[in-house]
Amino acid sequence: MSKELTVEELRERPDALIEAIDEGEPVTITRDGKEIATTSPVWRGGKYKGVRYPFRDFDFGPRPKGLTTDPAQLIIDERERERSGKKHGL
Repeated sequence: MSKELTVEELRERPDALIEAIDEGEPVTITRDGKEIATTSPVWRGGKYKGVRYPFRDFDFGPRPKGLTTDPAQLIIDERERERSGKKHGL
């Protein structure tokens, strides 16, 4: 979610922009209700400070029984085969 500041708010309190960005929040600047600029924080240390990740606390449930291969690895292997031009080699 992006914080919204008007040009007037920015003139009155320019530090509000810096504070929002420092907290990891993107900021949209508007004039007369129209978006004129968007800022975003710099990526530092693998995540933005203050950004919420929607699936961080999601419980995906137990792994299916009998699963012997990591599903993510299957996708990675398939993409590598596609890039190299090879056919399915399961």
